Amino acid sequence: MEAAKTVPKKRRRGQVIDLGGGSFKIRVPLGRDGAGARKYHTETLHNSTQTKAERRCADVLAEVSTGIYFRATRITVADFLNNEWLPQKRRDGVRVATTLKAYTSGVTRIVPVLGGLQLSRVTPRHVQELYNRMQDEGLRLATMRLVRSVLRMAFRQAVAWGYLRNDPSHSIRLPAATKAPRAVHAFARDEALAFIREATADPDDLDCLFNLFTGVRPEELAGLGWEHVSFDEAAGCGVARIERVVLRHTGGGFEFADPKTENGKRLVYFPAHIYRALEAHRERQAERAAHLGRAWRSLGFVFPAPDGGPLDVQYVYGRRLRQIAARAGITARVTPYTMRYSFATLALLAGEMDVAVSRQMGHKRPDFTKAVYVKVLPEMQQSLSGSFERLLSETVGNQVAHLEASGLM
Repeated sequence: MEAAKTVPKKRRRGQVIDLGGGSFKIRVPLGRDGAGARKYHTETLHNSTQTKAERRCADVLAEVSTGIYFRATRITVADFLNNEWLPQKRRDGVRVATTLKAYTSGVTRIVPVLGGLQLSRVTPRHVQELYNRMQDEGLRLATMRLVRSVLRMAFRQAVAWGYLRNDPSHSIRLPAATKAPRAVHAFARDEALAFIREATADPDDLDCLFNLFTGVRPEELAGLGWEHVSFDEAAGCGVARIERVVLRHTGGGFEFADPKTENGKRLVYFPAHIYRALEAHRERQAERAAHLGRAWRSLGFVFPAPDGGPLDVQYVYGRRLRQIAARAGITARVTPYTMRYSFATLALLAGEMDVAVSRQMGHKRPDFTKAVYVKVLPEMQQSLSGSFERLLSETVGNQVAHLEASGLM
């Protein structure tokens, strides 16, 4: 009689190793890596039991077999943000001195709270704690929103790279800010006239006038070259091509970059008298270059620093704006962006079409221009009353007069 064949016992793929004291190590094979070396999922459970460890091992095996296995990384939040996410942003071509600086600022707010945690162990509660701490510190809403944006972008990238299964910041709301947002001042008509009078007194302040009459961004003002400026004979005004911006590095130096948005490359128009002033300004610049000789940096900027290099719009230019504003009797806080806000506000006050103003400023949508940059001046409200009256005067005025006359009878 033929002996019965023995069926070999199926080898178990996972291991549960009793370490003693209620600790168990789980070891599950994951196949081989690109070099042919075996990979394993290794996990230690403390204060557990054999049954719980076996169940966890079975769960991991099921995840591997169904293709949903996720291997958590031990990288910390600080290492991920500083050593992987920010360097990738630089490689992606993020604007060095503006956007990347904002990203770095956001990271410096995140790391003290979440930096020591393993990235895979961050929970929604940890994210809420970060937001609550910012509220307790009295940060402005704009700063809190920046931190939230950086955190969300970083977590989405971590999910894409396989470091996280889900974004723990998803659906976590910011608490209310305790500090009011910093207001950016826009010139009223009388303030603008006083500012223009003071800026006109010194030819070296032509950049301030140009900024007010065009509404360009500060970094666009710094990047403007003489090859970008011309006179439009048909329109009878000056025109400047905005094609680049100057980005200053924190440690020194600068670079050229594209404008902030896809609509940033554009034509901006300015009055003929500003163009005539630019011609005289160019002659003075040539004289200064000849006087300085080799010390002059011949980079072709329309509004350079005293040595011909890029204009420092944040500090040097900003300080001159405040000095001019002080001489003009303007007590509100004035920054380089005051020129941009003032241009948008006063252009609409003058009756310019919102589409034209939006294009001049490099915005995609006119409603964005009005919502963000336009400050409602008292003159606007007053002109609203007058415009409304003129619109209805012919049809309603006679009826009102009739009612008044009837009341007198």
